[in-house]
Amino acid sequence: DGEARAINDAIFDCNNLETCPDTCPKPRRNLLKATGEYCGCTFEWYLHAKWMGAALAALLYVLMNGARVFFFSGLTRVLWKYLYPNQFTVFASCDLDGSLITSSSGRRALHHENILRAIQTRTFKGTSNDTSVTLRRKVDSCLRKFYSRGFALVLASLVANAAWIYIISVAAQPLRPSIWR
Repeated sequence: DGEARAINDAIFDCNNLETCPDTCPKPRRNLLKATGEYCGCTFEWYLHAKWMGAALAALLYVLMNGARVFFFSGLTRVLWKYLYPNQFTVFASCDLDGSLITSSSGRRALHHENILRAIQTRTFKGTSNDTSVTLRRKVDSCLRKFYSRGFALVLASLVANAAWIYIISVAAQPLRPSIWR
């Protein structure tokens, strides 16, 4: 019956309202405590989830790119014979006249100069056999180190890939606060 409550003159008469009981139930402390704890835990979980998500994304970015760089750097070192021509370039310092500069002195200087002369002129003067053997030994030593570093880099790449795959598999499991269980 809406006619009895209709306000025709836009003036509200409080006497027309039914009276409310003035007794309200007291706040239920247990419910407020449980709800407050639930809200606090949810907010804390949200902040941790955002921080951990950003940290994991940065870590995965570094691991994936590091694995890529390690892999290709190692692969080029392992397969260098197929990628480079069969010749080596020697970088050395020289003066304005084009003479090679060596900082060695004494008996070693003569040996060093023979190696530099052999590199520069492709001829071996003096102790040519010793110079050729020494040069070949040094090149072989450098190539062994280069090759073994390549294997180490490929292995580091595999370890970095395994690390980020493991992190993804662990992080993919639902991590829910204990209060939600």
